[in-house]
Amino acid sequence: MAVTHSIDFLSQLRNENDELRNFSESILELPNDLLVKRPNEKQWNLVECFDHMNRATELYLDQVEEKLGQLKPSPNGKFKPSWLASMFSKGLAPGKSGQIKYKMKTLKPFVPQSLSNTESLGPIKRFMHNLDRYERILHELAGMDLRSFKVVTALGPILKFNVGDALRFVHAHNRRHVQQSKNILALFNEVVRR
Repeated sequence: MAVTHSIDFLSQLRNENDELRNFSESILELPNDLLVKRPNEKQWNLVECFDHMNRATELYLDQVEEKLGQLKPSPNGKFKPSWLASMFSKGLAPGKSGQIKYKMKTLKPFVPQSLSNTESLGPIKRFMHNLDRYERILHELAGMDLRSFKVVTALGPILKFNVGDALRFVHAHNRRHVQQSKNILALFNEVVRR
């Protein structure tokens, strides 16, 4: 990935974070039975998608928040994502037309819980709280070196991302599962139209 100005990088993440928030708010308006309905026995329902996003997002945000005191000012205002983190982020993110390119096995700690109808809004509200946390972190990073520190990835200490790469990865992961949620809704709408 090419070198980019960190202001532009953070601004893009902020704008896309707003899009995730808008979608999440719209999900809160859906009936509970739709939130916990699976398209089929092998696919997650909407609540499970949100629970999974929370598990992955919190792994990274918890570490980043803990290390914010280690931030250093950016010497030149530029950020160059690492090649490996770029590859992972691009592989996760949905394509321009919304297709999810690569299937990936979910690691055991990130497998979502099945929740009852009465608990269905909890993961969605928690995700919106995580989006708030993400936004605050982006604000803290303004003018800072996005390579100031590293965080452990879901694969464990064998692979670490610098703070900028970690936030980009989290965002790509969330976009992937928001797209999955949109696909679920589109499938249900198609069934209703028939």
